[in-house]
Amino acid sequence: MSDILRNTIDIVFIIFYLAVFILAAIFIILKYFKSDNIIDKPAVGLDKNTILKIIGVVLLSRIVLLLLSWGAVHISGYGDNILDVWNNWDAQQYLRIVNEGYISAEDGFIRIVFYPLYSAVVWLFKFIFVDARLSAMLVSWGCLCSAGIYLYKLVLLDYDKKTANRALKYLLIFPVTVFLGAPFTESMFLMLSLACLYNARIRKFSAACIFGGLAALTRNVGVLLAVPVLLEMLLAHSMVPKLLRQNIKDKLKAFAKDFPYIFIIPLGTIAYLLLNQFILGDAFGFLKIQQDYWSQSFGSYANTLSVTFGQVLTMEFMRTKLLLWASQFAVLIIGGLTLPVICKKMRVSYGAYSIVYLFVVFAPTWLLSGFRYYMGLVILFLALALLTKRKWADVVITVMFALLMPIYTYAFTMGWLVF
Repeated sequence: MSDILRNTIDIVFIIFYLAVFILAAIFIILKYFKSDNIIDKPAVGLDKNTILKIIGVVLLSRIVLLLLSWGAVHISGYGDNILDVWNNWDAQQYLRIVNEGYISAEDGFIRIVFYPLYSAVVWLFKFIFVDARLSAMLVSWGCLCSAGIYLYKLVLLDYDKKTANRALKYLLIFPVTVFLGAPFTESMFLMLSLACLYNARIRKFSAACIFGGLAALTRNVGVLLAVPVLLEMLLAHSMVPKLLRQNIKDKLKAFAKDFPYIFIIPLGTIAYLLLNQFILGDAFGFLKIQQDYWSQSFGSYANTLSVTFGQVLTMEFMRTKLLLWASQFAVLIIGGLTLPVICKKMRVSYGAYSIVYLFVVFAPTWLLSGFRYYMGLVILFLALALLTKRKWADVVITVMFALLMPIYTYAFTMGWLVF
């Protein structure tokens, strides 16, 4: 590729990046300024049968997926124990943290880049179940069950049961849903994020911020939950331009009572920085390790588009080209194109969270996990459910996901480059 063409493509990506985020931000600002219908949302109570059905569907989806993966491994000529089937890539790092801690003679301190809450919970489960692999599976599957319940309840705050059912379905058949049952932080992060948003919606801000703080101790982007929680606080107390002048003193007093809770969320990040200080003697030591050992530093969405597109063009190994780079490029484009739509059509707090979340997760200079990170946007499954109100759309997306899911599951199970 000539330098002129390369520079032209980079400019196109920069324009696309700016257009996507600026347009999304404009929609959010306009929607916030137009807000004038503030409605209290009571907590959603699910009956016992509904809860059991959700748990049953979630567990059945993981059992079937695990058994199919185990069978595929054996058919392919490998004899892994069923508990080892999904222990690939980062899963191995989390299990090593559980068994060895953050420091080892072989690897040094490189695992410090992994946030501690997931491994800590698995470590506690290990006292009962002995095997770290079994403990990790139980934690991931349990968190996914809770995530399913919270997703269902969150959707029911604004929509009907059919929409909630579709949202749950898309969570369980999303193409890279295999990570939700493997020893990864995805299930825990989704559970905590959904619990945070749900409690913020029903104005239980102390609980929302506690869940947000735990999410911040699970993944670096957890701290971003402060954005939707703050917006829900503002909406809850009618702190919007159209209503601000009405009883302003009373509103400020009520808002001041809830606002301090927001500082609970960054405590998760602060705890992680203190862990770095204790282990490395440098609160920000993880940044250097990320760059030196994991080739990661903070860049931009435009740069990620450019790097990913370059790999799609130059990667000769077709399997990696399609499953890793082409898939990620498709997700980057789809995520960008749909962001303004989410911000225009969905709740202010949901749209704002989508902006900051995608801005951060699509920014690493050497992004390999774009598809998996995109799944961490909890609003995505509600967006899919709303997109598929028409039967034909639901069928198309369901069939497409049902075809892609076994492909990515098999690829991950075989240890191919699917992150």
